[in-house]
Amino acid sequence: INFLIVKRQHTIRPDFVVANQREINEDPGARNTLGAITEINALRFSADANSKVHMSTVDTDFRFTDGSDDNGFTFSFWINTDAIGATQHLFGFFGGEYYCQLTSGGRLYMVLRDASVGYNQFGSPQDGGDEILEGEATKWAHIVIAYTPDSDNSDSNHTEQVQFYKNGSPWGSAIVSPSDAYVAMESHASSKFTLGNLSSTGTATTRLAGLLSNFVVYRHDGQSGRSSSVLSDANVLEVYNFGNPLSSHTKGPKQADIVGYWKLNEDVSSATQITDHSGLNNHLDTIGSAVTTDTTSGLEINTKKTLTWAQRRMTIPGLSSLRTNPQK
Repeated sequence: INFLIVKRQHTIRPDFVVANQREINEDPGARNTLGAITEINALRFSADANSKVHMSTVDTDFRFTDGSDDNGFTFSFWINTDAIGATQHLFGFFGGEYYCQLTSGGRLYMVLRDASVGYNQFGSPQDGGDEILEGEATKWAHIVIAYTPDSDNSDSNHTEQVQFYKNGSPWGSAIVSPSDAYVAMESHASSKFTLGNLSSTGTATTRLAGLLSNFVVYRHDGQSGRSSSVLSDANVLEVYNFGNPLSSHTKGPKQADIVGYWKLNEDVSSATQITDHSGLNNHLDTIGSAVTTDTTSGLEINTKKTLTWAQRRMTIPGLSSLRTNPQK
């Protein structure tokens, strides 16, 4: 009997690449993929008289009134206070228009001034018995303050209101005008937008002691492509971004309404200005000598890297990459 011995032949195939998987037949445009978590700098303020940053000139982008009617505005910022105690002025455009302060216990006030009747003080409400920044000392919190003027700019409605937000959610209900005598903010010739105090010339010790980051000012006047409505609940949640500042607010909601956007990440030992990223060149070009840069703030952003489909490939190993056991 003759036996025929047959040896199985194996073909060794090279590795091959499948590009644009899952979307082969679609337009191979750019796609974003999550990059890395990066800690960012923040500006540190103190009770020192020189602890503030402001514009050297008056800029009417930050004037939200013509003296008889107000425009809507929204402020968005990250804050980390050293302590909750004495009154602290956080920012302002004051010589007579508006400012924001944090009071004992953790309550925030947005204060508007009508020259003929005095101040209209919108205080953040309690929520579940807590003040908005109560118990938040040495912690980062995201705050949004949205002001809506009278619906028809009538002097008799007194429906001006401020909605406060904390960490992406409304903090209680909107506060309707506490002063029925209020008409509109005073337009003051020498106001300069200031961070760390209520005004560029303020010398009182009631100044912010702590950190600020990613401060954004929105103007809602319906002019120059801007809208006439403040940030919505959904907008605020998007800006909160799961607890991380947006890498660029100019790509976020209501970007056309932004008139001031300072990341506050400069090294102030060498910087000549706090750069405005709104595109309007509203730089804070006066930096107080007591302002410092905190490089270990603990606040982080998610960075994103853009890849084309040509860079996103999947390699499938051929038999040359696999262990084989040929049989006779």
